[in-house]
Amino acid sequence: MDAGNNPTEDRPSIKSDEYLWDGSGEPDLEIQRLEAVLGKFRHDSPTPGFPEIVPDRRWTFFLWRMRLFPALATAAVAVAAVVGVTFLVYRMKPASTTGVGWDVSSVEGTPRIGPKTISGKEGIRRLGVGQTLETDGLSRASLQADDTGKIDVDPSTRLRLLSMASGHKRLALDRGTIHAFIWAPPGQFVVDTPSAVTVDLGCAYTLHVDDTGAGIVRTSLGG
Repeated sequence: MDAGNNPTEDRPSIKSDEYLWDGSGEPDLEIQRLEAVLGKFRHDSPTPGFPEIVPDRRWTFFLWRMRLFPALATAAVAVAAVVGVTFLVYRMKPASTTGVGWDVSSVEGTPRIGPKTISGKEGIRRLGVGQTLETDGLSRASLQADDTGKIDVDPSTRLRLLSMASGHKRLALDRGTIHAFIWAPPGQFVVDTPSAVTVDLGCAYTLHVDDTGAGIVRTSLGG
């Protein structure tokens, strides 16, 4: 047999990998050369001690504020949105006159508060202290105050609001006719006329004043 054809002579020897892990076994020549070249870079000094790092409280407070700022900004935007919506809602809502005046609406035609006319399309307007409500021959109006009562105003009537103080609601009927239904406590609702003063004691009545200033009262409920 030809020894040159023996396949076992050309097979490379298998080195053990144990040398790479724990230094045992047969070392590889290439590994030994690498160890010799890199050995000069080996660090064999003790591990240096490093001082303890103490955080600066000023930076901690600054970082805390930086983290808090987005949350505060979001909250501010939310509050601004709520305030804006609330403002728009109340701006669109008809004003209530409880305690400061009477709610006035047109029943027919175009009554006036001062120079301003009231129509059915405009809804409710306010008759404030010192203002005058007038109806012409073709118009009628209705007044209401939640804590006082309701008043229907006939055509050709002139009515002034004198006071809306607590416990003392006072009107002046210069001419024309009103129909009052009052639920305020007795003595708190008063109507002045050119010839007399009417004090309500808890009733429903009609008050008429003619062009001469003479007045007449007809009670339909109460006394």
